[in-house]
Amino acid sequence: MSRKATIVLIVLSILISCQNAERDDNAKERSHIGISQDDDEDCGVEDGTQSATIDYFNPKTGYSTTYSLNVEVENCQVVQIDFNNGGYLDANHIEPADIDENGDATIEDDRGRNFEVHVQK
Repeated sequence: MSRKATIVLIVLSILISCQNAERDDNAKERSHIGISQDDDEDCGVEDGTQSATIDYFNPKTGYSTTYSLNVEVENCQVVQIDFNNGGYLDANHIEPADIDENGDATIEDDRGRNFEVHVQK
């Protein structure tokens, strides 16, 4: 191989390496501030109001039931449960819960009640 070809290969290798390093740094920075490349694709649920089936259980009373309700989704997390009577559980009562690839999330509110959420896809 000629000396010119060797130099061109070295320069190309350096350029490609630098581009990959920059891409990795951007991904790390986005991850550090809580942004993934494809937030909606992680769980398959779009941000906004979504229909959900919710299995409710109160361990203090033993009462359980199933609701069809709306939930608010942000970045693949359930951030609010909206009840049909106008009430809701928001950040004052629940922590955001991650939605898995099946559309499921588990939430416990500030009163110890459990909500198994299945977001319709």
